[in-house]
Amino acid sequence: MKNPLQKLLPTASLLMGAILFATIPAYADTYNFVLTGTGAGNYTYTVNSHNYTVAAGPYKADLTDTTTNTVSHLLVFCLDENKTSQYNTTYPGTYDAPVGANEAEAAWLAAYSLTQGAPSSNSTVIKNLEGPVSMAIWDLMGTRDTPLPSAAAPFVTLAQNAYSSGAITPLFLSGAKVFNPAGNSQRFVVANATNFTLTPPNNQVATPEPATMAMIGGGLLLVVLGRRGRRQ
Repeated sequence: MKNPLQKLLPTASLLMGAILFATIPAYADTYNFVLTGTGAGNYTYTVNSHNYTVAAGPYKADLTDTTTNTVSHLLVFCLDENKTSQYNTTYPGTYDAPVGANEAEAAWLAAYSLTQGAPSSNSTVIKNLEGPVSMAIWDLMGTRDTPLPSAAAPFVTLAQNAYSSGAITPLFLSGAKVFNPAGNSQRFVVANATNFTLTPPNNQVATPEPATMAMIGGGLLLVVLGRRGRRQ
């Protein structure tokens, strides 16, 4: 009579091999990022009688894939006002898809600016579009270092509504990219209007904001508990 363990040994070996293979880390391509040009220009605004000036995006940048030595010329918006980066300085890092609602909204808003006239060094465009969009992105990311101007608030709402309504589609996000530096310098989202939509497709299911999802979940829990109480 055969030992039943003999039948299990090949399966166990395959399983162990799969586990070992799964634990091998996958190394992403590394990239070198360089800000090659200043942004649209300085954006000056006033909050509570105090003047603030920030460098508005989008900025010109070069991204080099260190594996293939392929160079891409990009337009980018900064994601972190509370950090710094230098022009004409190389920053190594990774080039990734947006993660979470905030990065998705920032990518969408960067793309939106391109459909409205960015990049432009025209003072009116900087004042009404590029400056407020830059501030709105920092507000969405929670990285603002200066007060939010009133002109930026509508862009924050616009991006959040686009996410919750489904206008930020998986197709758009499949082409959206964020550069994440290896060190503690600024992250940058690429301004790319490919597959950008201002309104959701007819068959798109709306995606609630995380806070909205929590409220819905809490409401459903109360309904279930209420029904159980009545049954008892």
